[in-house]
Amino acid sequence: MFWRTLTLPDIERWIVIFLAVGLATWAGIGLYRRYLLKNKILVVPNERSSHAVPTPQGAGAIMVAMVFLIWIILFLHHSNLTSLWNYGVLAAAAAVAIISAWDDYAHISFKWRLLIHATAAAIAVISLPHGAALFPDWLPLWLERGFMAVGLIWFMNLFNFMDGIDGMMGGLMATIALGIAAVTPAWLDWQLALVLVPVAIGFLIWNWQPAKIFSGDVGSVAIGYLIGWLLLRLALSGNYNFVPAAILIAYPAADTTFTLLRRIVQGEQFWVPHRRHFFQKVVRSGLSHAAVVSMVLLLQIFLIIMALWATYRRISPAVLAILAVTSWLSFCQWRFRWSDGHQKTRNRGS
Repeated sequence: MFWRTLTLPDIERWIVIFLAVGLATWAGIGLYRRYLLKNKILVVPNERSSHAVPTPQGAGAIMVAMVFLIWIILFLHHSNLTSLWNYGVLAAAAAVAIISAWDDYAHISFKWRLLIHATAAAIAVISLPHGAALFPDWLPLWLERGFMAVGLIWFMNLFNFMDGIDGMMGGLMATIALGIAAVTPAWLDWQLALVLVPVAIGFLIWNWQPAKIFSGDVGSVAIGYLIGWLLLRLALSGNYNFVPAAILIAYPAADTTFTLLRRIVQGEQFWVPHRRHFFQKVVRSGLSHAAVVSMVLLLQIFLIIMALWATYRRISPAVLAILAVTSWLSFCQWRFRWSDGHQKTRNRGS
């Protein structure tokens, strides 16, 4: 936890970096939004959309470019802590961003996207510390790394799934990255995670309800990939740090996983875009995007606190995190059913 060792000059320097990165992201997205508006490159609402007016999309390209620039600078500055595989992860993220940007404007076959995602996940897993394992007494290393690759593929896609209402993706990006920075014992990872926060805030200014621009898959999938890689590195950093890593993503993982399983059980075409996530249901019940995201941010802050606590005690904070996430999902489901029942009663009365 390097934030404990920061001196006043360190804090002042990071405040300047934080402000500069956030301002550059905000300005870059603003210029790109002007270009999209001028050329009428807009996303038109449909029955699955959570927005009502045509809106520019593609801010994720600016976010990814900003993250790449800063991460390369950090890799070069800390060359003693960086391997060639770290640059391979950035190259893989670039490939993910490119095919995602292509998919934003022209449908790309699922098998081609899966191929790129699987290749990127393989590179990320190969880049992890040699010989490091979560459960060395239970699983052979090759099998554990295989599960990690599958988990990373799922995470980069679930992170994309959470980009369903104004402010959600930016809020999750900022809080999960902040949580990683708060918990990680790795000096390089602390910096890599921390610089994601001002990038997310720069985007959030534009994406807060009512959103003036969307990220698009180009941002949500690629950023999800990079955050997932940092989470794997955190999980492997020792001292049972897989517990705080899991706590930090407990909410988005639960929301997307339960939604997917429910759709499969109900025989739906689960690969088709929808508005069935818990956070989308509570918006459909009448709460605003801003209100829902604000509540999720409060939940995420609580999970960061639990993740910090989990570096000392594992069971109690994990149980509290599960209870908090379960309570939020239950509230979303209750609110949706109450609103739906209330609407049906009004319709019968009219």
